Amino acid sequence: MDDPDEATRVLRLTALTEPSLLVRYHLPENDRSGRITTATPLGLDILTTEPNFDPAPYGAPFLAEVGVRTAG
Repeated sequence: MDDPDEATRVLRLTALTEPSLLVRYHLPENDRSGRITTATPLGLDILTTEPNFDPAPYGAPFLAEVGVRTAG
């Protein structure tokens, strides 16, 4: 790892659970190069094979955004 904030990549999608949750820093669309601090909000991406996945049960007050990414 080059940076302590990087995660190790998964090389096969079959190694992921259904659904898989990816916590990330939520950076503004217009400034993806901003500095990450303890005040930087978090976002959650849900990776799933279900086309009509409901993300509502995965929301939390500390998340600035919850997104769904359909794989497969």
